[in-house]
Amino acid sequence: MAPNPFRFHMSSADLVQIQDITVGRDGVWESMFDFADSQCQTAGEDQHFSFRDVPNPRHIGAVVERESLEAKGRRLAPGQ
Repeated sequence: MAPNPFRFHMSSADLVQIQDITVGRDGVWESMFDFADSQCQTAGEDQHFSFRDVPNPRHIGAVVERESLEAKGRRLAPGQ
């Protein structure tokens, strides 16, 4: 979908609602410049969130996962 200055949609979810994070990187440019698309599955009403062209996607995914687990009162194993 082409960008449109007259169209805007936004949704949000609590960190405790995040169930799964997926990062998909395909292609040379994404690999060279370290960006990818990310998807979050949630337990909320809008169950799927997509983020396009996320910079440093592994780090961002790890931060979201860590914060989500902490919000749920859990922690990752050491070294993750």
